[in-house]
This record gives sequence, structure tokens and C-alpha cells, in this order.
Amino acid sequence: MRLIGAVLVEIDEVWTTGKRYFDMAEYREWKANTEKRQREVKIRGMAGSDGKLANIG
Repeated sequence: MRLIGAVLVEIDEVWTTGKRYFDMAEYREWKANTEKRQREVKIRGMAGSDGKLANIG
């Protein structure tokens, strides 16, 4: 009985304080920033020594 009470108190505390263990909005922001950095690195890697993109085709 005590365990159930403790779990219910914890759940109530989480909801009333707005504390979330995993916020999807923060994850999506992190993922977008990571993908943007990866694209920038890839583009820089394709650039020649003069900083211009190589003509691929």
C-alpha cells in the first residue's frame, strides 16, 4: 500500500510541477541543429581549397 501511495505522490508531483523526464520539443530542436551541422560539414567537405563547391556532374 505504501508503494502505491509513493508512486501516486510522485506522479502527482511530476504533473503539478510540469517536470517532464523527456521533452519532445527539446529533442526535435536538438535533432534539427545536429542535422544542420552535419549538412554544413558535408558541404564544407565538398568545397575545394578555394572555398567553391566542386562541379559534380
